[in-house]
Amino acid sequence: MDDSQIIQLYFERSEDAIEKTKIKYGNFCFRIADNILKSKEDAEECKNDAYLRARSSIPPQKPSVLKSYLGKIVRNLALQRYEYYSAKKRNAELENLHEVNGLNIFASCILENADLFC
Repeated sequence: MDDSQIIQLYFERSEDAIEKTKIKYGNFCFRIADNILKSKEDAEECKNDAYLRARSSIPPQKPSVLKSYLGKIVRNLALQRYEYYSAKKRNAELENLHEVNGLNIFASCILENADLFC
């Protein structure tokens, strides 16, 4: 089935649109997400989210190349998820840095340099 037929299925709101998209572009979408996230489970979720996003966005829009349209959606979803996980890791590292022997860094700095603050 070619792209124009799949896009027409999206315009008709047919359930077959997602199935045909999975068959034709499932591996492509999965590879994009997996290359970014390095997690099979997260890549699978991004792929499925991309199908839903395509279904909600195609009737107003009509992509000329479905493969690149889906690729852009999957890439953006995967990058958003990557940024979310990266931010979470940064916050966890900062929380670990804030504790020094039961005191937070700010408090220990004040105690060590009390004469500078008085």
